[in-house]
Amino acid sequence: MGGRSTTPRSIAPACPTRLVEKHGIAVSTFGQILAYNTKAFPPGKAPTSWADYWDVERFPGKRGMLDEPRYNFEFAMFAGGANVGNVYPIDMDKAFATLDKIKPHIHVWWKQWPQVPILLSSRELVMSPTSNTRNRRRPEDRGRTGRDHVEELADDRRLTCRCRAARRTRRTP
Repeated sequence: MGGRSTTPRSIAPACPTRLVEKHGIAVSTFGQILAYNTKAFPPGKAPTSWADYWDVERFPGKRGMLDEPRYNFEFAMFAGGANVGNVYPIDMDKAFATLDKIKPHIHVWWKQWPQVPILLSSRELVMSPTSNTRNRRRPEDRGRTGRDHVEELADDRRLTCRCRAARRTRRTP
């Protein structure tokens, strides 16, 4: 960049400060939410928290969950009574104990984000965590899937740069 500063802040000056680090910048942000089939619950009786997701008596039906630990520990902490201010550091013993309670009720351990809206709208599942962006994409699902943002997790994907890193020249034999 010819003598100009090439820090992430100089490349994207309008980017919110919380998304810029010394050697990287967020390129996309999204939330992890609780999504549900609106036909499975009468109006005003939909789940509104991760505690509701774990409450299989008040909110019966098949659930789905991402088939990897990412996000599931935080959801378990919310279900166990944690709030946004005290989820971290995660009490792993408590998180695993809480996950053990919901595990028998997980019908689909899904692997890819596009699966959730399809599983919900087909009524194969009544609720599942998912990305907030995935729950809005399919026009044919409008009115059949709902979402709750009360205990949403924010996540982002970042690009890193080697700002002011020494250049290596390629040597030819």
